[in-house]
Formats: sequence, structure tokens, C-alpha cells
Amino acid sequence: MSDPKVVNEENFEEEVFKSEIPVLIDFWTITCIPCKSLSVILDKFGRSMEGRLKIVKVNAEEQPGLAAQLGVRGVPTLMLFDHGEVIENRGGFFLLHELRQWIESALGNTKPRKDV
Repeated sequence: MSDPKVVNEENFEEEVFKSEIPVLIDFWTITCIPCKSLSVILDKFGRSMEGRLKIVKVNAEEQPGLAAQLGVRGVPTLMLFDHGEVIENRGGFFLLHELRQWIESALGNTKPRKDV
């Protein structure tokens, strides 16, 4: 998997709302220590979910309008979108097995895609 796509206000609709697969957004900041550790875990997780889940990153300091619009109050925050809608969001650090369990459970509760 290549580096996660950086999302901002200009490309958010294309990368998230119009995505053909579910999208996990990682809201982070450069000064957030847990964000750095979570990034390593998301990279491993992303490789295992390639083709089934897109992981993108939003720097909450550089995109305060987007973070505010989506109700992000702290970092790290992960937001899971499917069919252009938020299906779940969680703040804080995750271990790999916790992240996998949360995402698989959340995606298992979503409606099937009509276009697949």
C-alpha cells in the first residue's frame, strides 16, 4: 500500500463521499505523540485491508474548518465513512487488534453497496 492520501477541504468530496469503498479518516496533528504511533498501526492495518478500505489522513491543524465541520474535538480521531456517510467515529489510540475488531464490526453492520 502506498502512503495514505492526504485529504483537505478541496478533495474531501472526491476522496471520501465519492469513494467506491469505505473510507477511514485519520485526524492527526504533528505534535500529537499518540497520532504518530497510531500512524504505524494504520499503515499495517491498511495493507491488510487493501481494496476493501481506503485510509486517508487529515491534519486537523492545517484543516480546522474540515475538522470542525465533522465535529472533531481532539486527536487522534478516526472516522469511518461508507456510502458518503459517517457510520462510526472514535477518538484515542488503538492497538492493531482493537482497530481491526472495530472496523470489521462497523463494516459488518453497513448495508451492501448497490453498485458492487
